[in-house]
Amino acid sequence: MLDLPALIEEHLKDISRATVARVLSKHRSMQRRVPQRGPERANQVRKNVPMGRIAWDIGEPGHFEVEPGHFEVEPGHFEVDLVHHCGSSATGDYVHTLQMIDVATGWSERVAVLGRSQRAMEVGFRHILHRLPFPVKQLHPDNGSEFFNQHLIRFWGEEITGLRLSRSRPYHKNDTRMMEQKNDTLVRQYFGQRR
Repeated sequence: MLDLPALIEEHLKDISRATVARVLSKHRSMQRRVPQRGPERANQVRKNVPMGRIAWDIGEPGHFEVEPGHFEVEPGHFEVDLVHHCGSSATGDYVHTLQMIDVATGWSERVAVLGRSQRAMEVGFRHILHRLPFPVKQLHPDNGSEFFNQHLIRFWGEEITGLRLSRSRPYHKNDTRMMEQKNDTLVRQYFGQRR
């Protein structure tokens, strides 16, 4: 412990958190910082992928159309998501459930993957592709980097010609409404929140 004069100790007892934060901010502002990447440098892979949701009802407002006035009713348009099984801590490696649900038919496929690496995701997608009874025409995941990275974009370009990618809008869970419902009924109700 430091031996402080009694007057300084009295002043420190009366100082507010706001005053301490203000004094310390002056010292922090003088430190050199590493340049931060701004929003314009955020995931460039997602930049050209359209946002919306896949239409399943022609009269539905805010639906995702293939082209103006044309709606898809054939199978092959999949919502995709990754369910984390990390318990109360997201540190280290843990199992995820990769799930794909066809919007037209409700057909769903799930596979467990260890981690969210490009290799784990590719193995999971390959496993699902071999089990599907119809071809994939569209993938519609959320905005996660596990779906939008150079390796997986290359993988999908090599595996499926003419694949259309779309993505949900940030903070709009209803853009993948079927997926969110199935995450609960087909995954979390069986496995719970355990790691």
